[in-house]
Formats: sequence, C-alpha cells, structure tokens
Amino acid sequence: MTKYNQFLLQMAGTSGVGKSTLAQQIASQTDAVVVDMDVIKSAALEAGTTWDMSGRVGYRASHAIADSLLKQGFSVIFDSPCRFDFIVDSGTELAAKHKIPYAFIECVLADKNEHRRRMLNRKRQRSQRLAPDQAPTDAPTDAMVDETGNVILHETKYPKGPWLQVDTSKPMEQILEKSLAYLESIKMNDKL
Repeated sequence: MTKYNQFLLQMAGTSGVGKSTLAQQIASQTDAVVVDMDVIKSAALEAGTTWDMSGRVGYRASHAIADSLLKQGFSVIFDSPCRFDFIVDSGTELAAKHKIPYAFIECVLADKNEHRRRMLNRKRQRSQRLAPDQAPTDAPTDAMVDETGNVILHETKYPKGPWLQVDTSKPMEQILEKSLAYLESIKMNDKL
C-alpha cells in the first residue's frame, strides 16, 4: 500500500544558496524531518575522521537515518548539495522501497555578491565551505582545487523524473509556495 502522505525530498544546490533554510521551511509546513548531511559529516570530522571518511560516513548515515524515519512514518528531506549520481540513485531506490514519491528541489542563486554575503554571515558547519571560492578548513587542497588553483564547484546531479529549480533571491514566501505546490503535484502524479 502506498503512503501518499509521506515523501522523500532531495534538496540540491551549491553550499550557501539557501537549501537548509528552504528545507526547514518545507519541514515546518509538512511535518517532515530534515536529515542534514553537513551535521553528520561535521560530527564525523569532530570525532577525528579524515575528510574522505567523513563524507562516506555522512552519506551512509544520512541514508540509514532516512530509512529508519521512513519506516516510522515520517516524511524526510535530505539536505545535501547532491553532487554525485549515487545520491539521486540511492534516494530514488529508498523512495521506491517505501512506496512513496521521490521529489527533488534545486536551489540556485545567481547573485554572486549575495551568495558571498550569505556564506560569510551564516553559522557554518565544520564541513561547509568558508566562502563560494574558499574550501572548508579540513578539506585537502587537491580534493577541492583544480590544477590552476581554482576551487572546484561540482555540478548538481538530477533525477530522471520531474524536479524543481527555485531562485533563492526571491522572497521566501514565494519560494515556499512554489515548493509546496511542486510537492503536492509529485504526490498527485504518484497516485495515478
């Protein structure tokens, strides 16, 4: 039996564009639980793991926590940049396992000055970038910088099904309304 009141939502977009803010707003309107990969990855770094291991722990732990929450009847919002195909694949598989809709929202922010301002003024997790062009302190240089010295910004990986892109320079009420309408449409399409 499909649980139409439940969903699994993958947030996506580069660090500092507003994924966590939107995820929290969606969660407050839907009673979903946000699983923030940076919280887990930062905790792993605090526990002494390497940068590489903290990423693996972050993704595996996020998936395991989401699976447990879905079994308990909660909707789940994954909060991570979604830069690898396996994130989309594992999210799609997890939603299918629980017979619930898989949704995907990418946050973008074209205004580079606003992006920098947001990053410099936020309370940052240890695993997050310091600024758009500055890697996290724990990250090895060769993992975050290309051969010319530029910080690597990975591209978002997208699902095969319908997804939504929102411009986070718009008012939060407008972004939230658009996001909730998209989630409702995903749930309705899944019923058909």
